[in-house]
Amino acid sequence: MRCHNSPLTLHVAIVDTDESQFRIPDSIISPPGVESFVGEPELVFNYAASSRFEFWITRREDPDGIPLFDTRLASTAASDGGLVFEDQYLQLTSALPRGANVYGLGEVVASSGFRRDIDSEQGTIQTLWARDAVLSEDTNAYGVHPVYLEHRLRPGRPAATHGVFLISAGGDAALFTPSKSNVSLIQYRMIGGVLDFYFVAGPLPIQAIEQYSEIVGRPVWQPYWSLGLHLCRWGDENLDATKEHVQRMREANIPLEVMYNNIDIYHDFRDFTTDPVAYPAEELRSFIRDLKANHQFYVPNFDPYIVKPANASDAYAPYLSGVENEVFLVNPDGSEHLGQSRPGRIVFPDWFAENPQEWWTEAIRNWTALGVEFSGMWLDKVSIVDARCMI
Repeated sequence: MRCHNSPLTLHVAIVDTDESQFRIPDSIISPPGVESFVGEPELVFNYAASSRFEFWITRREDPDGIPLFDTRLASTAASDGGLVFEDQYLQLTSALPRGANVYGLGEVVASSGFRRDIDSEQGTIQTLWARDAVLSEDTNAYGVHPVYLEHRLRPGRPAATHGVFLISAGGDAALFTPSKSNVSLIQYRMIGGVLDFYFVAGPLPIQAIEQYSEIVGRPVWQPYWSLGLHLCRWGDENLDATKEHVQRMREANIPLEVMYNNIDIYHDFRDFTTDPVAYPAEELRSFIRDLKANHQFYVPNFDPYIVKPANASDAYAPYLSGVENEVFLVNPDGSEHLGQSRPGRIVFPDWFAENPQEWWTEAIRNWTALGVEFSGMWLDKVSIVDARCMI
C-alpha cells in the first residue's frame, strides 16, 4: 500500500494479506488524511514487480539523483537478501550514500554525537525498544523514536533534508552497516508487526520535523508555570522534609516554581493513596494550598500500574473498581496479565478496553478529594517493559 498524504509526505505500508499482524491503531497515532492537492507530489514511489519485490523513493525534481530510500538488491549489495516478511521476523535494507549525514533513531546518547556513525567497520546497532535502565552510551533507553533525518549534499543543487519514520510496536533494531560497494546501509530488523513507513520531503530540516510532527501529533502546549524551576527528591521520609525544602529555597531567595513528591507519599507504594503516618492526607492538602497561595505548584510522582492485593480481604478500591469495569490487560486465556515492580504483583490498565478512561478519571477525582490537589502529574514507569512482566 502506498499513498501521498500531502505533496510532501508519502506513506508506504507492507502488510500481510490477511491483516493478522498487529498494527498500531489510528487512535494512538492518527496520521493526516490524504489531501487533495494540485500538481505532482514531491516524493515518487518506484517499484520493480519481479520475483523479488523492491522499491525506491526519489525526489521528483531530481529523478536521476541518488534515491532517498532504496531497497533494490543491486543498490544495497546486501549479502542477506532484500525484503523478509515472516510472522516473527521482518527485514528491510536500504542503501545510503557513503558517509551520509543521519540524525535520530532515539532515545539514545550516541558516542558519535548527534550525527549517527554509519561507516564504522563493525557497523552500528540501535535497538528500538523501551527499557527502564540507567542511561549509558549507545544503548536503548526509556523512549523509542524510530525516525531519522538525512541531510544530503547534492552537487549543483541546494542541500536537502528528508525523513524516514517507521510506525511499529514490535521489538525492532536499526543497523547501520558497511556495504561491499560504495554505499552505506540501514537495515531494519523486527520481531513482528508490519513495515509501515512514512517519508517526508523537507527539504529544510525544520520543514521535515514539521511534516513528521503532523503525522505523530504536535507537542502538547505546556502551562507557563511548568517552564520554571522544579524540585524533586526521592527519599523524603515525611511531609516535614518536603516542607523544609520549600522553606530553604525561600530563605535562599531561589524562585521555586514547582515542588514534587516522589513515591514516598504513597501507602505501600499504592497509587491513589497517601501514607497515613508520613504524609497524612489533610496535612498534605494544607501544604499544597499553602504552595498555591504563594503562587507555587505541586506535582506528585505517579506509577500508572495498579497493585494486585495478595488476598481478598485487602480492599484496595482502585484495583477492585478496575476488575469490576474490566479495565486491566488480560492474557489470551482471560487471566490477568501480571507484572512485578516496587509494590509486588501489579496489573496494567488496558487503554484499548471500553472503560479505562472513566475508571482513571474516577480514581484521580477520588485522590484529589482525599487531599492531593495537584497541579500536574509526573507519570513514571509508563512502559510495561519497565515492570518486568511475569508469565
